[in-house]
Amino acid sequence: MLSVTGSGCRSLALLESGPRRLVSVDANPVQNYVLELKAAAMRQLSLSEYLCFIGFEPGQRRDRLLVFEELREHLSPPALEFWHESLMAVRRGLLYSGAHEKFYAAWIAPLIVASRRRQLRDLHNFTQVEAQSLYFESEWLTPAWERAVRMLARPRLIRILLDDPSYFERVDKGSELADYINNGLRRTFRRHLASDVDLFGLLCTGRYWDPKNVPFYMRPANYERIKSHLDALEIVTAPLGTYLAQQEEATFGAYSLSDVTGWMPHEDLVAILREVGRTAVPGARIVYRDLFAESNIVAIERETGLFHECGLSEELTEKDRALVFTIQAFQAVAQ
Repeated sequence: MLSVTGSGCRSLALLESGPRRLVSVDANPVQNYVLELKAAAMRQLSLSEYLCFIGFEPGQRRDRLLVFEELREHLSPPALEFWHESLMAVRRGLLYSGAHEKFYAAWIAPLIVASRRRQLRDLHNFTQVEAQSLYFESEWLTPAWERAVRMLARPRLIRILLDDPSYFERVDKGSELADYINNGLRRTFRRHLASDVDLFGLLCTGRYWDPKNVPFYMRPANYERIKSHLDALEIVTAPLGTYLAQQEEATFGAYSLSDVTGWMPHEDLVAILREVGRTAVPGARIVYRDLFAESNIVAIERETGLFHECGLSEELTEKDRALVFTIQAFQAVAQ
């Protein structure tokens, strides 16, 4: 399997399926250093110890540094050098040290808690999806909320706050972006209880709510199985297209490409997907998530030879708990 590293959560989650080999690729070495440290901590720690180290459970910052000292020998020299220079992030806990986590905590969560405290509590307490969906439409999606989302969902503003223009490669109009966000929320809460959507808790409060509302690899039902498959993980620092171009044909049986379409123009995405098709075994599945703007599926099929699985894409999008993504699934066909 091949995965884009990102925060490392996706690559770790994919180990639950027990792949023979999982290559986690990212052009940003820092992303891979985060994954290295997370994997090293998982190897050595029980789940409760890991939750303290990562920053989910309360714990002494000094204790995290002591744990880090025990993990030194399990890190590559570049990763060890990086983390020695970033000990403050280790002391705070890695879980809330990412750019998006800081953005949610600093800008989104305070606004939501200030204006939607009661509704947030009510949503978290629902046990029936149908009743929750009706409540969300009437009590959350108010004109005031619509105005606030339109104000915040301006690409120029978020570029400044996140210091990352890549998410808006193909987005220009804030009103369309606001509608996209609200429709994604509607879709999510028609299918899932808010208490089961980990990203919603993080977005609204700046923290995960409880142990069942954490990333997949940190959940009690999955942690030990994923831990047992860590030897299958291979971490590579390289641009995705460059790495794929160096691989032999029919190498990978599955690809998880995250939201790569958000930060590249169509022609760059096509170039990568051509390499995916070349390196995929026949029947391999390729999945990625569109953010804020959907891919040109017809052109991708025509230019790459991959087959778009429309029904599966719609099913995965409906089941997704990431609030505002559209999932695209393709299958590699024999050349």
